[in-house]
Amino acid sequence: MPNGIAARLGPVAGLPGSVYQISVYVPRPSDFAASNPNLKDFVMPPVVAVSLDVNGARSQAGLALSVTH
Repeated sequence: MPNGIAARLGPVAGLPGSVYQISVYVPRPSDFAASNPNLKDFVMPPVVAVSLDVNGARSQAGLALSVTH
């Protein structure tokens, strides 16, 4: 997967109708520590709040991504 976010509208197994499926690539901060010493001891938080804006409509509150490695 390329760096960044990929989103598509379409069917997701087990969910009715059209829903947004978002895939996110989160690079490891340690991969960039050599060029940015500020990232040397950075630890990714276990949960990151997200919101999605599409044509002026915002997703519901309380969405989060669980970040694991």
